[in-house]
Amino acid sequence: SEPSPDFDRKAPPSPKPGECKWDLINQRLIDMGYPEEDRAAVVLAGTVDLENELDVMEWISRHQVSVQCKRTRHSTTLAAPSFTSPRAKATSPSFSASGLSKTSKIARKEVDALITDLFMRPESSDDCSMCCLLLCDYVASGAVGPKDVLRPLKKLLEQKQIHTQLKVLNLLNGLVLNGVPQLTTEILSKKWVDRMLKAGQSPVVGQRVVELWRHWRELDVCDPQLSNLTAALEKCNQA
Repeated sequence: SEPSPDFDRKAPPSPKPGECKWDLINQRLIDMGYPEEDRAAVVLAGTVDLENELDVMEWISRHQVSVQCKRTRHSTTLAAPSFTSPRAKATSPSFSASGLSKTSKIARKEVDALITDLFMRPESSDDCSMCCLLLCDYVASGAVGPKDVLRPLKKLLEQKQIHTQLKVLNLLNGLVLNGVPQLTTEILSKKWVDRMLKAGQSPVVGQRVVELWRHWRELDVCDPQLSNLTAALEKCNQA
C-alpha cells in the first residue's frame, strides 16, 4: 500500500536570540504560500496575538473570506476585460455540426486560459481571487461543468513543485468558500481528497492540506461528501 504523507505536526522551533516568535510564524506563512497582503493585514489589524500561530492562521482565514465576499459583491465592476461574461454567453448558444454547443467549447477554452494565465504569473503574484470568481461564474451559469474547471488543476496538483501545489490548494479553497454547490461537491469527493492527500507527501503542502480540510469541515456546508474529509483526517492522525 502507498505510504501515508509525512505531515509535519512538530511545534515551530524556539526563536533564536534577537528573534521574536512572529518572525518564525511569518516565515512559515511564506513557506505555505500566503501572499504578502494577508501577512501585512494581520499585523496592521492590531487585534491579533502575533506570538500565537493558531490565532494568526484563524484571523487570516477569516480575512480571506471577508475579502472574497467583498469582491463577490462588486464582481460586476471587477470583471476582466479580456473575458466576456459566461452567463451572457450561456443565454444564446449556437450549435456546431457535431451537435455540441459552440458556447460550451469556447467557455472550456476560456477556463483553461484563465488557469494557465494564473499559473504563468511571477511567483510574487499569488492572488487567486479574481480567477476564482470567474471560474465560479462559469460553473454557476452552466457554461461549463465543475470537472471542466478541475481537470487542469488536477494536472497542476500532480506536479512536484511545492509552490504550484500550494497555489492550486489556495484556488481550491477559494472555490469552496465561494459556495458553488457543484464545485464544492466535486472538490470534497473521495477522488479529489485522495489527490490532495497524495500531494501532501511534502510536509509544507501536507500541513496546508490538513489546515484546509479542518477549515472546510467547520464551514456551514451541507454536503454528504464531508465524510470524506473526516475519514482522511483520521488517516492522517493515525500516520
